[in-house]
Amino acid sequence: MNTNIDSTKMHRTRQKIIKAFLDLYAKKQLEQIYIKSLTESAGINRGTFYLHYMDLEDLVTSIENEQLDALAKLDKEVNYFYYSRKDNEFAQYFKPIFNYIVENKKLFKILMSPHSHPNFRESFQRAMRNNFTQRFHSVLMTAKGKELLKKEYIIESVINGNLAMIIHWIQSDINLSPEELADLISYTVLKSPLDIIENNIK
Repeated sequence: MNTNIDSTKMHRTRQKIIKAFLDLYAKKQLEQIYIKSLTESAGINRGTFYLHYMDLEDLVTSIENEQLDALAKLDKEVNYFYYSRKDNEFAQYFKPIFNYIVENKKLFKILMSPHSHPNFRESFQRAMRNNFTQRFHSVLMTAKGKELLKKEYIIESVINGNLAMIIHWIQSDINLSPEELADLISYTVLKSPLDIIENNIK
């Protein structure tokens, strides 16, 4: 048995399943998609589908995890830029991530759509929150009482604002280049909120 041919065939079948699913998922909620319509669209039978996935939840989770893993890998490669206070360096953190999103534009637009499975958006937000928490850990450790509360509120504003900006960018058909969006986020973080967070609040 030629395992290379078998693995190539399995990969092609999996890609057919994913493409057919995403075409349906772009228009419908997960609960409105049925394996019958998916397999018909992919040109396979139900048995072939179950060779690859347990159910539709397993399929969408697999798609989401693959993208989250890819973003996590990029994050590790450029994470040191995230702690810079220089505009041009801080923006460098976002550019490869945004370029990857552009390369997978259709997929990310579907995963970030309002009717999609919430897991991807929540995981994306959690990753951003973890980054900000790590960046501002030393600042928060030195604050107490009302000062700490105010800094936590500002951090929440920065996180949610940047996440909303990225989601809007994806849902708006990526109408800014990755470089433009990275520079914009760098400006909004470093030019005002960061100065407030890292200085005492009276």
